[in-house]
Amino acid sequence: MRLRHGHPSVRGSEAAEFTLVVELCMTALRGIMSGIYTKAEEWGYWPEGRRNPMSRVKIGEKWTVRPERIFTEDETVKVLARLSDPNLLIIETALATGARISEILGLTWQHIDLKDGVIRIVQRNWRGDIDDPKSKTSKRPLTLGNLADRYRVKATADNAQPDKWVFARTDGSGLPLWDSGVRQALKKAAAAEGCDFPGLGPHSLRRAYITWVQEAGGSIKHRGVEDGWPQHGTDHRGIHEDPTQPAS
Repeated sequence: MRLRHGHPSVRGSEAAEFTLVVELCMTALRGIMSGIYTKAEEWGYWPEGRRNPMSRVKIGEKWTVRPERIFTEDETVKVLARLSDPNLLIIETALATGARISEILGLTWQHIDLKDGVIRIVQRNWRGDIDDPKSKTSKRPLTLGNLADRYRVKATADNAQPDKWVFARTDGSGLPLWDSGVRQALKKAAAAEGCDFPGLGPHSLRRAYITWVQEAGGSIKHRGVEDGWPQHGTDHRGIHEDPTQPAS
C-alpha cells in the first residue's frame, strides 16, 4: 500500500504547506493504526506474531516547505569569523560533530571527557525541557577533534563543575542557554555576509557536514546521519579536515 497526497487546487507555497500538513496527518494516522494492531495482538484479537499491516504502509518521499540550502565552505568560514563565544563554539561543535543543537545545549561538564576530547550525548535541552535525546540510538560518544583544546580552555575559565551546564546563561541563573539566541546570532552573521536564507539554523551546519563528507567520497548510512557518525576535527576557523579520514 502507498499513500499519495497533494491536491490539484492548491498551488505554490500553499501547496508545499498543504502537502507537509497532509504528511504529518498521515504519519500520525499510521502510528495510531499501528498501535491498534499492537494492542489487538496483546488482547488476542490479532494472531500473535503476525506482521502488523501498518509496517507496509509507505508515506512517500518527505516534503519540506523550504529547499534545504547549506553554506558553501567559503561562506562557512566567513560566517564563523563573525561569531564569538559561546555561540561560536556551539556552532563549531554542531559542524564538527554533527550533534543537534538541543544535544549540545544539554551538555553538562560531566558529559565531557577533556582528556580524550570526547563528549557523551545522554540528554537534550529543548528550550528548557531536559529529556532523553531524540531516539535511543542518539545516546552516543562524539569526538571533538581540534575543538578539544577550546573546551579545555573553557573548562578552566568557567571553573567547570560536573553538574554545571557547559553553555550556561550569563545572568547568574545557572540555567542553560536557549537555542533561539544561538540561531539569532548565526542569522545575523550570515546576513552580514549576504548568505542568510529562510530556515537557516544550527541544523544547517549538520547538513553541510553530511554534504561535505559525501562530496569527498565518504559514505554515511541514513541511520548514522540521524543519530551520529564518525567524527572529524575542525580548526579554529571551522575549516574541516579531510572528512574521509579519521580525526587525529
